[in-house]
Amino acid sequence: MKKVYISATYKDLKKHREAVADALRKMRYEVHCMEDYVATDERTDVRCKQDVAECDFYVGIIALRYGWKPPGSQISITELEYNQARSQPNKTRCLLFLLDEKTARWPVRWIDAMNNPKAADKLRVFRGKLGGESTGKFATLDELVQQVTTAVHMEDLKTWKAALRQEFEKVLDHCRVKPVGAPEELGGTYKLYLSGSYKPMIVAVLQTAIRNANDAKLVGIDLSQQGGWWSTRLHLLAGLLADYTTVEKLVFSSNGGCLGTCGPAQVRRALANEIPSVEKAFAESLPGKRLLDPALDIPGIVERFSEKLDLMGGEEHMKGTNPPTLVQITANIVQNFPGFNPDRLPSPANQDKMLLLPEILRRAYPFVPLEEPGGTVVIDRVQLACRVAQLAIERV
Repeated sequence: MKKVYISATYKDLKKHREAVADALRKMRYEVHCMEDYVATDERTDVRCKQDVAECDFYVGIIALRYGWKPPGSQISITELEYNQARSQPNKTRCLLFLLDEKTARWPVRWIDAMNNPKAADKLRVFRGKLGGESTGKFATLDELVQQVTTAVHMEDLKTWKAALRQEFEKVLDHCRVKPVGAPEELGGTYKLYLSGSYKPMIVAVLQTAIRNANDAKLVGIDLSQQGGWWSTRLHLLAGLLADYTTVEKLVFSSNGGCLGTCGPAQVRRALANEIPSVEKAFAESLPGKRLLDPALDIPGIVERFSEKLDLMGGEEHMKGTNPPTLVQITANIVQNFPGFNPDRLPSPANQDKMLLLPEILRRAYPFVPLEEPGGTVVIDRVQLACRVAQLAIERV
């Protein structure tokens, strides 16, 4: 719950302060004001400054009295509170509301200019300092309440949007697909990228995915990599990802552009339907009993699968069968996999990415590729939605 500190001189603004506090509490803000101390202007300056320091919003209501000065101080408690709030701009938002001297009907007994010339001089200097940064002017109690509640709500919305923007940028960075290889990418990586379809890389990616089972969600497949992607290797990778890991999607790309996403089990099923003999070889390569560390199963599975392909005549022979039992995977093939999702969002370089937030959250799929000038960023839509909800709850 956000905290609001209301600063005002005591007797002349008692009703105004109470009305504003009541309205803000109805908006579910935690309100602090001098009623929390004693029924006098002479509240403790140290305590007041401490309370201001802990608040998210400072609401200063300034009329025509300068107010009480703590012992030893040359300035009033109201000005001390204002100075404290102004000294911490990254913590506290300052909102100032000045009585409109021209239009307000104000009791003479609450006007320093009529009763206390020295206080009036200090008030004139203080109000002059505030005039250029005041949030609004009020003549009536109702005007003040409306202005304060509106201003606090709008400032709160700004801070929430700033927090949301910061979180959105963090999620964007967190969901970037990066190549496996650097030590920092192998330990606790959120995503994995397969830069080629060769056996050692397949083994490395799978073992990394298994050992980071709580984090690994995506594996990128670049069809334009040197050597290309053959159906046997994609079959092996998809099958092992589905059986051994928590990877949710394969992210297919070609020539620097994202094609879309598809689940590992769906890729395996599509290939099994087209080439059942390879599916049989894969199924027979799986161990009858898994090791305690499933990552240790992977090298043996890959080796047995390769041996079975050799028994089928090897890759060169499999390319020449009719129909072929080994084909090079192209963009057209993956885009026809059942469950393939071609959904992508363009993200121009000069566009505010926050504008994409509604579009991302409306998508039905858990991962949304953003096409940027420098490449594709895949967003975890579910994680982003959870963080937005969490920030909204924290704001209430």
